[in-house]
Amino acid sequence: MILGLMLGTKVGGDRGTPVLAVDQSKIEFDTVKLGTPLTFEIEVTNTGDGILRFKEKPYIEVLEGC
Repeated sequence: MILGLMLGTKVGGDRGTPVLAVDQSKIEFDTVKLGTPLTFEIEVTNTGDGILRFKEKPYIEVLEGC
């Protein structure tokens, strides 16, 4: 199973440009039984020079392996 992190961001009249950086481009769990709880950690950083604001809550999407 491969998961993708989806983050909606916006630039709202601030000076500078926010740049979102995530320490992992994908998270692979291999084969997992349905209903098995999984946890992982990622680090999200604003590497730009503007203020980063989220338009909505970040969410996780299964990209492969259902």
